[in-house]
Amino acid sequence: MKFKVLGTTFLVGTVLLSGCSMRPSTAATPKTVAVQQTTKLPSTTAAPVASATTTLGAFEAGVAATGEIKAAQNADLNFQVQGIVADVKVQEGDKVSKDQVLAVLDLRPFDQQVDAAKANLQTAQARLEQATTGKATDQDLASQQAAVNGAEAQANKAATGNVTANDIASAQANVRAADANVEKARTGGVKPGDIAGAQAAVNGAVANLQKARTGGVRPEDIAGAQASVRAAEANLEKARTAGVRPEDVASAEAAVQAAEAHLATAARGAQPDKVSAAQTALQTATQNLQKVQAADSAAKTSAYQAMQQAADNVRKAQSAYSTANWNYQQAQNGTDPKTGKSINEQATDKDIVIQQYKDAFDQATLSLSQSQSALAQANVTYDNVRQQEVNDVANAQTQVDNAQVQLNQTLKGPEATDLIPLQAAVDQARANLQKLQAGGAAADVAAAQAAVDQARANLQKLQAGGAPADVAAAQAAVDQARANLQKLQAGGAAADVAAAQAAADAARATLRKLQAGGTPADIAAARAQVDAARAQLAKLSAAAAPSDIDIAKAGVESAQSQLSAAELNRDWATLHAPFDGILTVRNVDPGADSTAANKGNIAFHLVDPSQLHIDVNVNETDITQVRVGQTAKVTVDALKGQEIQGKVVYIAPDATVSANVRTYIVRISLPKDNASLRVGMSASVLIVTGQ
Repeated sequence: MKFKVLGTTFLVGTVLLSGCSMRPSTAATPKTVAVQQTTKLPSTTAAPVASATTTLGAFEAGVAATGEIKAAQNADLNFQVQGIVADVKVQEGDKVSKDQVLAVLDLRPFDQQVDAAKANLQTAQARLEQATTGKATDQDLASQQAAVNGAEAQANKAATGNVTANDIASAQANVRAADANVEKARTGGVKPGDIAGAQAAVNGAVANLQKARTGGVRPEDIAGAQASVRAAEANLEKARTAGVRPEDVASAEAAVQAAEAHLATAARGAQPDKVSAAQTALQTATQNLQKVQAADSAAKTSAYQAMQQAADNVRKAQSAYSTANWNYQQAQNGTDPKTGKSINEQATDKDIVIQQYKDAFDQATLSLSQSQSALAQANVTYDNVRQQEVNDVANAQTQVDNAQVQLNQTLKGPEATDLIPLQAAVDQARANLQKLQAGGAAADVAAAQAAVDQARANLQKLQAGGAPADVAAAQAAVDQARANLQKLQAGGAAADVAAAQAAADAARATLRKLQAGGTPADIAAARAQVDAARAQLAKLSAAAAPSDIDIAKAGVESAQSQLSAAELNRDWATLHAPFDGILTVRNVDPGADSTAANKGNIAFHLVDPSQLHIDVNVNETDITQVRVGQTAKVTVDALKGQEIQGKVVYIAPDATVSANVRTYIVRISLPKDNASLRVGMSASVLIVTGQ
């Protein structure tokens, strides 16, 4: 829109409105960063805006437009591999640096893939080495040579029938065993002991039948059941009276009387005997306090006197030490301290004199040390005695205080609250007496009656004898036992004898075959095994074919490619920031599937607010007035119309067409030092095109 300011007259032209939203599909991706969409200078499009050429007063002209504040870079970040999120190290709003770790998947599956790929590569390399130097190693050749030797040995054995003396002996043993089985089949394999056991089973079954007919009841069983009936009847009588004896009632009545007497005594107040006892206890505690004070004071005085005496001894020892030290030094200098004369002038030997003074000095030193130790011990003893006095007096005073409190409580008498538990004891004793006098509960009587009925029913059952079903089962057992006995006595079946005879014939045939030696077919088969073993040895000894080497090389390249892919997947399991910025979106948490973000939500969104700009659309009629480097006045709606100076840094070389309207993107850079600006704020722009 064009405006010419002429006094108060305005000429209004045409307003061109156009808008589109377009973002680059991809951006540069660092080694371990997954970026779905990024926006980076200079490739971008502006939000829908309106532009117009404006002439302001007589001094300044420009092109007006609106737009949205954008960051220098922004990126939607997602994992490029599938896995479980192990750790998320950032939160929304965190500032991050380029290559900083944002989140990490569980690396164990990727480590396993890398290890497996390395193992496959090693295998492929070994196969290539084998194909290059020959298919067989020395160990392979030795093993195959051993196979040839074994095959030749088998062929030699086949020529002799492949039979040893042990084989024939074993076949003969099989024949003897088969003959024994034939004899066993003819007699049914029955021994006298088997028949005796079957006869015993028949006898036991007959005894059980007799027991079933009588119910298995002995006279003592009936007597026991009768005793149970009598005991149940006695328990019923006890339940009706609740098991209460006259002496139980008397004891409960005595308990009521005792509780009432205790309550009455407490209600009367302080009792003379308890007051006298409390006074005696206070007097005893007071006397004990006086005794403790006197005894501990005397002990403290004695310890103090001992300490003073030890101090006097130290002073005396110090004086003696000083004298002995001076005398010893004088003697060492050649002067006798007793006479003041030179030791050489005396008849006594000089060394003897000096030694005497040294001995006296050593003795004085020892005496001083001992007296100092005795003083230290006396100080400790005095401190201990003094502390003991404090403790003993405090304990004795506590006893006096407690005795005084007890006397005061006794003289005061019981409080109303003190009588509550005593009254409760009276009520409980009366309730116990009433319960004993009431007799047994109806439920207890009913349970005892049921026990009597059950005991009588058991007695009747024992007296009735065995049930028909039990008798029938015992009879069946007798019939089965007799059938088993008859079978054992009848001997082996014809079919069993025939089968045993067939096995014996087969064993004899095998023995005859072994004794006859090897057949031409066996020898031919063994020779074929020798030929096959030799052919395999020759094949292993031959050099590898060129095609085998090519295949092995291709296997190495494939394994190396798989290893590279596994290592790349492991790198992609750690998501890094592609540039410095601020995280505005976080949609992943530990334990989530990494591919969940690809199903509609991004994992992270990163914005670089270090350099902000505004992209505006300028129509084709105004774009010719715009130049890189021109000043742009930016007014931000959220900042109450505050004007900010910007600069044109980029003009799109080609137009954007929307609804047959052509516009060009113009980028306005904003100052870095304005902390109030935020990405996404709406702003109005005036590009100053002339003065």
